[in-house]
Amino acid sequence: MIPIVTRKRSKAIFRLEPSPVHGVGVFTHHFILKGTYLPLFAENDYKFRHTAQTSYRERKFLERYGIKERKLGYHGSADFNRMSVGWYLNHSKTPNVGHKNFRYYALRDIHPREEILIDYATLYTN
Repeated sequence: MIPIVTRKRSKAIFRLEPSPVHGVGVFTHHFILKGTYLPLFAENDYKFRHTAQTSYRERKFLERYGIKERKLGYHGSADFNRMSVGWYLNHSKTPNVGHKNFRYYALRDIHPREEILIDYATLYTN
């Protein structure tokens, strides 16, 4: 009998380390099956900020780590002192992770020590 594999939640453990793609990246310790849900963001670690209502310092963080929402502002970490690893995802035109409503899933099998990559073009709403 073949066991049924549920792919809703992963026991993957992520780590941040220097990335060959850019700066710091998110890497996994474990093998991840295609279709597996990846808990890259803590609950409620997502907040919209209108550009006109942010300080200069906060705006610089949002420009670097946030997701631009048209010309109105940015979605960014709720607390820049406790950012989820998902905010450190790097871009690739051939990503191994995609999202549906900002819930992230493996697009293919991902091997241990492989960097988790997304296509930034799927995030921006411009």
